[in-house]
Amino acid sequence: MGNWQNIKLKDVSKHIQSGGTPKSDNPEFYSGDIPFVSIEDLTASKKYLLKTIKALTTYGLKNSAAWLVSCQF
Repeated sequence: MGNWQNIKLKDVSKHIQSGGTPKSDNPEFYSGDIPFVSIEDLTASKKYLLKTIKALTTYGLKNSAAWLVSCQF
């Protein structure tokens, strides 16, 4: 990726934990602006994750075990 620097997520993340997928039968949880990383995204990405298949709404994030990854560079 050109001038990109490879960094391990654990080295830039303040906290890593397991999470949960918001219920897929609630359309109010999806089609928002928050990228939602799933195993399917990681499997399809091969090496670099540039986009996600699904995105959450704020409502979906608050009403599930999903959480935001906070990174500092």
